[in-house]
Amino acid sequence: MKLKNTILIIICALVFPMGALALNAPTVGSVPSQINADVYTLTINVPIGSKVNVIGGPNDLAPMTDGAGSDALDGIVKFMVGLAQEKTNIFSITAEREGEFSNSVTVTIKETNKATSTEKGDTTSPTAPEIDDISNPVKAYEYEITGSTEASANIYVEKGGNKVASTQANSNGLFHIIVDLETGKTNRFNISAEDGAGNKGAATQAVIQAIQPDYPRPEGEDSYSRNDNESIEQPFNDVPKDAWFYTYIEDLVDEGIIDGSKDEYNPAELVNRAELSKMIVEAFDFDLVTPNIPTFKDVPKDAWFYSYVETVAANGITAGYKDSEGNLTGYFGPGDSVTREQAAKLIVLGAQFTINTINGSSFSDVPENRWSYDYVETVYANGIVSGYQDATFRPGNNINRAEIAKLVSGAMSK
Repeated sequence: MKLKNTILIIICALVFPMGALALNAPTVGSVPSQINADVYTLTINVPIGSKVNVIGGPNDLAPMTDGAGSDALDGIVKFMVGLAQEKTNIFSITAEREGEFSNSVTVTIKETNKATSTEKGDTTSPTAPEIDDISNPVKAYEYEITGSTEASANIYVEKGGNKVASTQANSNGLFHIIVDLETGKTNRFNISAEDGAGNKGAATQAVIQAIQPDYPRPEGEDSYSRNDNESIEQPFNDVPKDAWFYTYIEDLVDEGIIDGSKDEYNPAELVNRAELSKMIVEAFDFDLVTPNIPTFKDVPKDAWFYSYVETVAANGITAGYKDSEGNLTGYFGPGDSVTREQAAKLIVLGAQFTINTINGSSFSDVPENRWSYDYVETVYANGIVSGYQDATFRPGNNINRAEIAKLVSGAMSK
């Protein structure tokens, strides 16, 4: 145990090192340290054509791309963010273009209720959001509602008079938001939009008839909740307590799977194969394997991840890359980003889940002849992941550090 703790203190396998980052980091225009507002528009300078990811504040923010829609292709992205009231809002910003990723930059805005102006400004309320068609009944515990409204408007979802979710539309007015469903019932959600001046428009009702799925309801964040009177320290500067991924990351810190002594977690950055190997070894209590002769040509003995990669290899979780004829190449690719289907496989094998044997694919883009079919169906059957509203899983998409925290926490709870 002492050796394990020493290793965790000396290295931060999840924060450093990441794969090579060739894209220049974003720069942000002048930002007030304190403001009285519900939203604020960040002026972000990025390499031309980059996709901008912003994480932080009270809402789940959709990425924006320079030059997309009505935005000019000029390397400048106007990104409206919501502000948690009377709180310090921390935003982590990264850029992505043609498979290259930048380091993250952090912006801090303190919201205060002290008025700085008596001007009323815009008083015109936005129109009610338009909701995309819902194919009832829905066999799920949650559903992703998609639609459109005024550009960059805040979206609020209410059920039974209580706000249950919120997000923000992108520069084209498109939004998506996930809501929890009560199975065996007709769920009614009132969805409204609020513009940057604080004007809230009429609501549109989304009606979802939910049917009990074949897998148990995920434990969710409630399984990681603490006593309301218990004081919880924020583990990282860029992981605010009101972020959707806060509880999952906090859980991994508590279990010693990630090092909570660092200042930042970088939730928007992608996970690489070395980092995920460490998480699996720590999460599922594998004994470290440290052979004298390396198994892989690109995993030397002096690498921080050597023992973790060797451990997952020794336990049959991964054998490294294969060539076009199916022969092992002897390479592991420790700095390569992890896709959703690769993460599914490693989680299933690391957690030693029983492979789901139900015939028929749950996702339109994961047919039964795809190599990852069994693993994707297994994590789905265990309630660890759910697909998108269009019945896809998007197996080839890369997974980021916030998302992988949720997967690992979910698998540990089973």
